[in-house]
Amino acid sequence: MCEYLSREGGLFLGKGEAHYYTIWKRFNQDAEPLDFLFFNRAGFNGMIRFNKKGEFSIPFCCKLNRFA
Repeated sequence: MCEYLSREGGLFLGKGEAHYYTIWKRFNQDAEPLDFLFFNRAGFNGMIRFNKKGEFSIPFCCKLNRFA
């Protein structure tokens, strides 16, 4: 888990919003549990919300320092 968050957090710090939406697409296709943890740190105010289709639907948060 720590390795995953370090890796994805580093990519998030480097790529920002583009990486966030890459993880978003992957999560909505595969529902990986570790991606869920990523969203807890990277999503807007740590919120978790799903739309009627069951897809993750929290927007990008500009606070990149959450993985610093």
